[in-house]
Amino acid sequence: MNTIFRKSMLSVAGLAFAGGVFAGPIAAHANPVDAKPVAVAVQSWAPRPLG
Repeated sequence: MNTIFRKSMLSVAGLAFAGGVFAGPIAAHANPVDAKPVAVAVQSWAPRPLG
């Protein structure tokens, strides 16, 4: 394998790994826009029985 090609691939892989290390925890702890549980959201749209 070509040395220049190998160094460039290792550089890209290293940058991708470093980005994941730093951005992963930030994305994991981000607050979603709608924080209601799915069951509550579904129940609020359900028709109510008549009578």
